[in-house]
Amino acid sequence: MPVGVAEPLAKRVTQWDEYSGRFEAVASVEVRARVSGFIEKIDFRDGQIVNVGDPLFTIDQRPYEIAVESAEADVARNKAQVELAELQVSRGASLIASRTITEAEHDSRKSALAVARAQLKSAEAALRNAKLNLEWTNVTAPIAGRISDRKVEAGNLISGGQTGATLLATRVTLHPTRSLLPLSDASPPRYNRPTLSGAPA
Repeated sequence: MPVGVAEPLAKRVTQWDEYSGRFEAVASVEVRARVSGFIEKIDFRDGQIVNVGDPLFTIDQRPYEIAVESAEADVARNKAQVELAELQVSRGASLIASRTITEAEHDSRKSALAVARAQLKSAEAALRNAKLNLEWTNVTAPIAGRISDRKVEAGNLISGGQTGATLLATRVTLHPTRSLLPLSDASPPRYNRPTLSGAPA
């Protein structure tokens, strides 16, 4: 019976593998509100490219506008109390000279002035906080890039704050990006082992 003989052929063989990977942004930011309320308006399209500061969501501002007005009234009232207390102290200085009031009464007036000034500072701080909350009803883009699909719709009630805030959307940067490949644990050793000829892989 005839036997066929073939000479072995030596040549370089390149090993290769196929993987299904994906590109991912290096930086991403979750968009959340700092204040709670009803979503009144959505100012972007899903997948839109936006810049830093572009409007994204508008929360119902009416409760926060009322809070600002109330805080402004408190500041005005406390200013009036400070002016009255200053007048009482000024008058007390002349009344002390004529012995119309005692030193203790004058000290009481000065104490009332100090309390009134402290209350005014507290009211002014409350006004600044109310104005800040009103400003935060306009949710803007924290970074430039592409925004994801919205997680809420107009009319939804959302929670704000540092903890437990509702996720509104996600923003990702366009540059740079990275590719992710699902390599197995056996892949790196196989790629790094030397060839039969001793040449590096």
